[in-house]
Amino acid sequence: MKRIFSLLLVSVISLANAQTSDLDTLVDIGGYNMHFYIIKGNGTPILFEAGAGNDGSVWNNILKPLHDITGTTLITYDRTGFGKSEINPHHTSDEQYGIINGINELERGLKKLGYFEELILVSHSYGGFYTTLFSSRNPGKVLYNVRVDANLAGQYTDEILIKAEQDNSVQEMKGINLGSYYLGINFANTVKLMRNVEYPNSVPAIDIVSPIQRHQTDDEWKLLIKTHQDFIDANPNRTGIVAYGSGHYIFLDNPGLIINSIVKAYLHTISNEKEKTAVLQKALDVSIDQFVSAKHEEYESRITDIYAIRQGIAFMKSSELKKAEKILRLNTELFPESSQAFEYYSRVLDKLGNTDKAINMLMKSIELDPNNENAKRNLRRLKK
Repeated sequence: MKRIFSLLLVSVISLANAQTSDLDTLVDIGGYNMHFYIIKGNGTPILFEAGAGNDGSVWNNILKPLHDITGTTLITYDRTGFGKSEINPHHTSDEQYGIINGINELERGLKKLGYFEELILVSHSYGGFYTTLFSSRNPGKVLYNVRVDANLAGQYTDEILIKAEQDNSVQEMKGINLGSYYLGINFANTVKLMRNVEYPNSVPAIDIVSPIQRHQTDDEWKLLIKTHQDFIDANPNRTGIVAYGSGHYIFLDNPGLIINSIVKAYLHTISNEKEKTAVLQKALDVSIDQFVSAKHEEYESRITDIYAIRQGIAFMKSSELKKAEKILRLNTELFPESSQAFEYYSRVLDKLGNTDKAINMLMKSIELDPNNENAKRNLRRLKK
């Protein structure tokens, strides 16, 4: 498989000389706890918003190198129902767990921690709704947005929302992960709300997108691309970047691109030219050091089974099932100890109508990881 990287930065970086203070904490936001992980520093804090189904740990691979360059405070957190964060026990209906509730929880947490001031926001996928809504509510507090394949309401038509509402897998999540359930059950209402939320023209943005088609139809994909282009064209303080060679998780496929984009946003908040120069020099040093020291095996270790899975999913969504089958089959051969490799190989086999083999792959997946609930659920479905 051909893998193209505009800049190679491995996720493991030596911090022997860096003075960091990490805070891994639960914050009471009203009788229940929200989990925050903070690397403390000096400068404008950077808040990270994860995508649907992810918690704050999804950003871990870029936090240390980014802190080494900027020295500023970095904040990740788990939305309630994800990671270590708890669900609000006081709500009595699904609708109460919508995105407005999520933003209220985030604002309460930031206020308690003392970080509800000027911020740079970084978002991925569904997290784009959060940063847009947060920026709209708090335009004076948001200095910059870095959007990593982040959602825009315009990319979802009424037809797409009807499909989402008819997705039976959302109901299945109720017994598996309440965070995902509430996100899914409220998704259509979230999009409809976001259609009426204006992104502040005063807040600059870098909008980074993956060029890999991952939607069910070409029309849906063209709409996504057009929506992002319209967003960029709406104001001269917005920059668009196409992350060639990267899938949806651009910060995993090309961490250097995302780190450099965040550094660019951070430089926007610095007025002292000497300080700017120092940050730029650190960014260059980190890039060179990591490029020079990256041995072949270190590079290969970044291209894990997860990378191949993302490529396989992209091909499945574009209905290129033969390509997906080839990649995901090879993935099981390269990573025979990966439960996820066999789980996702079963998915393309199922789409190709090879149910018996798909069942065998799921059984292998569960054998490797008895706690793989997704594989168990799919196995029950196929056996029916």
